[in-house]
Amino acid sequence: MAIQLKQFAGLLMRWFATAIVVISLVVTVKVYQTKGNFTSAHKATFNALMLAWTLLLSLNFIGSFKELARALRGRISQLAPNPEQQQLANGLESLLTVWRLWRRSPPKALRIFCVAWLALNLVCASIAHSRSTGADDSQAAQISLALTSLTYTVDDGTDYHDTYIDSGMVNVSMLSCYFGQEFPYKCPASNARTQALAHAYGETSLATEIHTVNVIDDVLQSDNDNGYYWLNESRQYAYRFKEFNPDDVQKIYPFFTNRTITAESRNCISYKVSLDNNQNPDTLKWVMTIPTAYRDNGGTTYIYRGLLDPKYANSPNAVCGSRCTYVWAYRNPSQEMPEPALYKCPVRISNVTNARTEMHHVPDGVARVAAASIVVQGRSVPQQDRPGNNFTQYRLYGIGNPWNLKGNDLEDVGNKAAKFALGSIAMMANSNPTIQITGYVPHLGHKLRVYQPYLAILLSGIVVAHFAVSAYTVYWVTRAGGSTDHMNEHQMGSPGGDAVASKVVTLAGQEEPTDASVSDTGENADDEEFVDAVQGQPSQMV
Repeated sequence: MAIQLKQFAGLLMRWFATAIVVISLVVTVKVYQTKGNFTSAHKATFNALMLAWTLLLSLNFIGSFKELARALRGRISQLAPNPEQQQLANGLESLLTVWRLWRRSPPKALRIFCVAWLALNLVCASIAHSRSTGADDSQAAQISLALTSLTYTVDDGTDYHDTYIDSGMVNVSMLSCYFGQEFPYKCPASNARTQALAHAYGETSLATEIHTVNVIDDVLQSDNDNGYYWLNESRQYAYRFKEFNPDDVQKIYPFFTNRTITAESRNCISYKVSLDNNQNPDTLKWVMTIPTAYRDNGGTTYIYRGLLDPKYANSPNAVCGSRCTYVWAYRNPSQEMPEPALYKCPVRISNVTNARTEMHHVPDGVARVAAASIVVQGRSVPQQDRPGNNFTQYRLYGIGNPWNLKGNDLEDVGNKAAKFALGSIAMMANSNPTIQITGYVPHLGHKLRVYQPYLAILLSGIVVAHFAVSAYTVYWVTRAGGSTDHMNEHQMGSPGGDAVASKVVTLAGQEEPTDASVSDTGENADDEEFVDAVQGQPSQMV
């Protein structure tokens, strides 16, 4: 009874160990799943932990099968018809031995048991090892708890969704001017080239989706590579600056900073166009000449009314602040809308928020050029009454062009100019050459993906199966009335065991035991010849 209790306690402790390892494995998976993207070092640690838990779980679980094998081997050996198969049946702890027994073509019942035992071990076992009997046999590996590795994967990062952040040297765009693409990079000497780049960059905003959010905090919390944002509450367009890992030549996994810049146009003014230049307060009180080449039926003519380049403008007709430029728009009459209209909109570019160094700032002159980018084209003409050129410029957008005005909505006029300006700034930031400064470096990381239903089913199945195996082992031990070893010794006295321990009496009347562990081609073969030689001689069986 004391032996049974001791063995029962051992089986129970083994089952508790399995439950603890399963809990540890689940905790490890949850911790790394919560971590999100992690480093290569963390990936190695995770793999090591999972390997350790899997090995412990495998070895402990396989130990329970060994206990069951010890409890069953005496009973199974009774099914074997000859000593060799009985000896193999006594080695159920080793799957290799069970395989050898199956190959010896035992009776149907024993063959079915071998197949069932192999299948059960392959489904419920893992990377445990057990040694077969015999001095020349090698260890046999059992496979199946490795199925746990099929319930999760550690994916390598491919884009900005799969990055983790570290401090170091990063690539940031140079924002001091509209750079050309020639090396060495420098600000264009020609104002015309600067304006041409500013306008070309602004046009790209047509190809970029505008994402609508409520406030700027929504922009900062976004984890998507959205080009531009429309802020509903403040009626502004916003752009979020990026930083890049110097190794990311293709710029596919940026770090989205908390630095933003906005463009807006509020308080636009609408004028009635009077051909007789009367003094109505709502009527334009000064003469504005628009060249015929920039007028078209139903089109919109945008106008910059500054004598100087927008970068250096100071006229009240041209600028409305250090980072603000007036954009005029003339809606040409059409058959649908025969009344022409003239609008004056202040387009304002904000400072860069959360800038930490001078390299993060967009200068005032660049901001004024961007604000007027819907108009500017780099064209200027010599002035008659003063030195230098006159940079008053016009740009016509015909019917069907997205920048053409379709009505008298003042907000629409300002929003078109502000959207164009922000597109110019954003494309400049994306296209300008970069410089390395300290910042937040994005690295492609790794992410754990878990197939939770399968993992839960597998682990719970292991715990339940281990409990069932342990309970079945206790049943057989209790039925035999002792431990597994004692039970096997008792069962060796059964008829099947008697065949193994049989003795042959020699002619001299002395007894010699046969050795069933020796193969038929060895000593057993010699014994058979010896028995054949004494056939017909007086002998006595004990």
